[in-house]
Amino acid sequence: MSSSASKEKRVTYVPDAATVQLAVDAQRSKLLDSGMSRFSFFLGTVNFGVGFFIMGRAPEHYWIFHTIQACFLAVGRFVRGFKLKNLLCLLDFCWIANAVVLAYCVTLLVDTLTPSSPYIPHNIQVEAFYMFFALAAGPLGWSVWFTGNALVFHSIDQTASMFIHSSPMITAWCIRWHGARFFESYPSLLPLKDIIDTKSHVQSLYVHPAIFYFLWWVPFSLWMLFHGRHIRKPKWSQHTTWSLLCESSKVDKILQKTFGIKSDFMTVLIYLVTHAVLSNLVMALTIFLFQNYYAHTAHTILMLLCAVLNGAASYNYFLVESYARAVKKAIVEKQAQSEPKQEKQT
Repeated sequence: MSSSASKEKRVTYVPDAATVQLAVDAQRSKLLDSGMSRFSFFLGTVNFGVGFFIMGRAPEHYWIFHTIQACFLAVGRFVRGFKLKNLLCLLDFCWIANAVVLAYCVTLLVDTLTPSSPYIPHNIQVEAFYMFFALAAGPLGWSVWFTGNALVFHSIDQTASMFIHSSPMITAWCIRWHGARFFESYPSLLPLKDIIDTKSHVQSLYVHPAIFYFLWWVPFSLWMLFHGRHIRKPKWSQHTTWSLLCESSKVDKILQKTFGIKSDFMTVLIYLVTHAVLSNLVMALTIFLFQNYYAHTAHTILMLLCAVLNGAASYNYFLVESYARAVKKAIVEKQAQSEPKQEKQT
């Protein structure tokens, strides 16, 4: 009888206004700490708006917008990474590839300012463009979907993650399919026929980028297998991409359940091998994307739509679900606190 009565009390329990208000205030503080504010939302909206405007109105100049923004974001990400103790995440391939892409864009900018004395020899410029295209339309572009990037305007962390994957992809699309306008505006850079008429697409778009990838993958894998996989809280104060994936998405548990393994070493090895297989697969696909306007455009739009959809889900959570969950959690906690008192009274 007493058990059924307590169940009825759980169902009919109505929290007081103070409990609800405390839950709402706590959730509001979390959102503010994550960067949610009028100014950050305004700045993020303007940033994405300007980028998409340049992409549509003046695609030949988008690479300059990308270069300038990447320089600021690189500094900001380093400072924030030091504060949040996740600088080791910068060892991930996406950040290494972005460093290469940024270096390439900076050299293009330098060559634009000094056309009489190019910084990089012409033949190396051409090969560097193919490397840039394979990385931007390959692993970086597909990571918008793979990593669940979201178009979230107020968060510098999500903006940086979105930028490092999507902006190089957009830059590659702008230069590849608006090449005539690009080379007309910057005649000292990469003559159009040298890019389009070359017969070494397979070697330039896959072999060379794959070599670059494994020059990163081998030492990174050795470090991860013998040291990096142990870097987790609470023993370590630092984060790695692997530790963050395990905390947020339970990737280690998913892999262990899928492959029926328990060894942490084997789990990380499977993750690294999967990373290598998928990265090389999407790099191979860039050969087709490079030659087909409709396929490359559809791929770029699809990745951006994934980010928009994820952004919509994020704001639905921020504005609706997070408050509902916070209030529900407060009700459960309050109810748990009130039950012992009721039992003592009975």
